[in-house]
Amino acid sequence: MQKTPIRVAVIGVGYFGKFHAQKYIQMDGVELVGVVDVSPETAQREALLLKTAWYTDYKEILGKVEAVSICVPTCCHYLIAKEFLLSGADVFIEKPITNTYEEAEELIQISKEKGKLIQVGHLEQFNPAMPAFKSLVEDPWIVEVSRLTPYSGRGTDVSVILDLMIHDIDLVLSIVKSDVKTVESVGEAVLGGEIDFAVSKLVFQNGCHAFLQASRVSPIMRREINVFQKNGSISLDFMNCRVSTVLLDAKKNTTVSTDKEFYDHDVLYGELISFINCVRTRKEPVITATMAQNALAIALEIMAKIKKPIFSSLSKPNPS
Repeated sequence: MQKTPIRVAVIGVGYFGKFHAQKYIQMDGVELVGVVDVSPETAQREALLLKTAWYTDYKEILGKVEAVSICVPTCCHYLIAKEFLLSGADVFIEKPITNTYEEAEELIQISKEKGKLIQVGHLEQFNPAMPAFKSLVEDPWIVEVSRLTPYSGRGTDVSVILDLMIHDIDLVLSIVKSDVKTVESVGEAVLGGEIDFAVSKLVFQNGCHAFLQASRVSPIMRREINVFQKNGSISLDFMNCRVSTVLLDAKKNTTVSTDKEFYDHDVLYGELISFINCVRTRKEPVITATMAQNALAIALEIMAKIKKPIFSSLSKPNPS
């Protein structure tokens, strides 16, 4: 029996939202009802390419879709997600879930009252190497994460903590089974008013220390996590989908090194098809709103710790 198509829309079809729309039209059992963007030119261009309808106001499709991807600036996540949840739609929200913890809490309550799903776009959890990496992690002692990228001009409406580091906060919280005890952080705004690079330390109640660095003004690109634990170390290279280990072989009283690459696949497609499967089956998403809210809480605490930028506190030469 043929599946009844799930009617979806994408709100915001800029740099990232257009990819959401492209993935949806590739899926069996999914109908892309339309795309929405405040720019008529952008909305019309993407709609023509995808052979769907276009709108400049998301309110025109409230009640007409079963699911929606929200890919607008973070400041708009809360209001748009709230209206679609109230209209009876399941929502996929690009990270971070909202600007504030309280906004996320309200969305969670609405989703429960309406029986609707919220999935949040923490994309790295769908990396093809992630299952193998997580299967090797046991009671981490130290975690190091680097997420460095050259300047691209996108995502600068929020700090690098909410733009990039939040991926790694979410991942660290998922592998360290303990509450965060203390947070320390330093960072600096280079190109504008928002922090562009930051280094943070999370100390957990169980004694694990996690060190996270993120930059969107780096001369190189690096995305990796290293875990040190009692039986050795495990590394995940996100960009090359590679898991490397140096682990103790207790029987031989020596260490064994491994290096395995996983076949790359369309991570965004995998993330969105997972969302659609949850919409259809009513199963809990891989990344729930509560998980995203927990990551947001730590991100906001990190931002609060960056009270005084590094370089602006240094004495500057007299221009005379």
